[in-house]
Amino acid sequence: MSKKHADIVSQRGGCTCITITISSTTKPSKKPSNRASTLSHYQSFISLLSKTAFPKSHITNPEAIPSLRTAFSHFTEAFQNYQEESETTDGIRDRFYPHLKTTNRVFFDYFGVGLFSGVEKNPNFDFRPISKYGNLVLHSLYGDPDTLTFESQMKKRIMEFLNVEQKDYAMVFAVNRESAFKLLAESYPFSHKTRLLSVCDYNSHGLSLMKEIAVKKGAIAKSASFKWPSLSLRGDQLEREICYGKSYGGSERNKRERACGRGMFVVQLQSRVTGARHSYQWVGVAQEEGWHVVLDSSGLGPKEMKSIALSLYKPDFIISSFYKVFGHDPTGLCTLLIKRPTLSLLDSQVSTTGIACLVPIDENPSPSISLSTSSSSCLSNFSSSSSFSYGVFSEKKSAGNDSGHTVKLQCDGLDQTDTVGLSRERNKLRCLVNWLVHALLKLHHPPLNNEDIGLPLIKIYGPKVKFNRGYSVAFNVFDWEGAMVDPFLFQKLADRHDISVGCWDLQRVELGFQKIRVVSVSLSFLSSFEDVYRLWSFVGRFLDADFVEKEKWRYVTLKQEIVLV
Repeated sequence: MSKKHADIVSQRGGCTCITITISSTTKPSKKPSNRASTLSHYQSFISLLSKTAFPKSHITNPEAIPSLRTAFSHFTEAFQNYQEESETTDGIRDRFYPHLKTTNRVFFDYFGVGLFSGVEKNPNFDFRPISKYGNLVLHSLYGDPDTLTFESQMKKRIMEFLNVEQKDYAMVFAVNRESAFKLLAESYPFSHKTRLLSVCDYNSHGLSLMKEIAVKKGAIAKSASFKWPSLSLRGDQLEREICYGKSYGGSERNKRERACGRGMFVVQLQSRVTGARHSYQWVGVAQEEGWHVVLDSSGLGPKEMKSIALSLYKPDFIISSFYKVFGHDPTGLCTLLIKRPTLSLLDSQVSTTGIACLVPIDENPSPSISLSTSSSSCLSNFSSSSSFSYGVFSEKKSAGNDSGHTVKLQCDGLDQTDTVGLSRERNKLRCLVNWLVHALLKLHHPPLNNEDIGLPLIKIYGPKVKFNRGYSVAFNVFDWEGAMVDPFLFQKLADRHDISVGCWDLQRVELGFQKIRVVSVSLSFLSSFEDVYRLWSFVGRFLDADFVEKEKWRYVTLKQEIVLV
């Protein structure tokens, strides 16, 4: 890392130790450091939560779970600014997402950013990404020359949302995250002289596919190590992998190797499964050592892409996910941003599938859409006189006059996220996720054999109550004998109670690359206290030793699909 930036020495146990090198022309600031006040603020946040939410007690009986009103009263006592911070998002939720109230369902399995709102949804019109065969480099440079197509307008709006300049990055749409990783792996010049180094604490299908392709090309695939069960990053091990083969004497051979590039460094700075955060400075360290950096932003909050850290460390590639409507339509698209100077590195001769052509369709779409043409050509297959009305895009053409058309693109989902802003989003989600973690840890089975406290009902993998944790929580439920409840069974039972959660495999790198399946919940900027309370009260029902058997009996008596343990 250059002298003007902080140089990471080590990162152990989630704590980053940094050394600041100050040039001789830089004068130290006379202002006192605010580090002590910041630390005091963090400690006050945690202390206030523990004192106001179920103080000096554990909940051992599902009947003892407080009502929603009582729990919310304690919650607002701990976080007095919450109602003010959530006023904007609550208004957006009530006005633009009425289906969340009518369906009475809670969603904790959405990742990425929503494009549209529920009131925009028109069943007579939609768009879909269609996979096509092509070259990633050529499509990045020449794929959509018409700036008035649906695809180009969507591209422009998303780049504005991500705070990315078109002069700095080229954007390609991919059908899904797996396709984005596949496109990048097949175009990148992996060889026996390069490596693939990744930082991800769960089993990512897209990353696994990239590793498979890289190894076939002769590259060596390595993964960062995590402590178990905190999932905190082993910074000393990661630093060694980033700086492998480095000669601190600076030989000419090593300088040539660095100039050629060490390979690809894939990092997810905030886990989309556990909520574990990793320092942005790892991006800078990898860049200084000659790596090409891929940032998987799927675990970041919607507005965190605009943070100052990302402006300082510009990755070579950025992968982001977008879905259509929160709580209504999880399908969408994936974007792959490529830094323009890096395009020359990619193979312009390799063609593959996975590049998405965004095609607006109505009830009677054209039956013939060429998958080998550009997006503008895809649109030309529709009639010359058409009117699309999704609430997000409209195009009107006069017959025989291709130049006389107007285009308007409105992505209310992105607009609403912009309205909420980064600070308000962080403050709200910080309160909700830490309350949820704290409340889950208060659930214990009744004590046995004169014990003071029984076994905990749940085990959390990743950070627990922490001021700067992410907005996802990974956990498993255990019965009174200490046996783990199958995560898929928990998912099915939760679905029965109108709660959507995810199941993922965590990578237990410390224990020989073993994996463990966990339940994962992810909060959205539209999540409310009632949402997290409903999840918590549902988990509390497992304190009843017969709850699972009762639910199985209930399935049988209602003649529904039997849930198997």
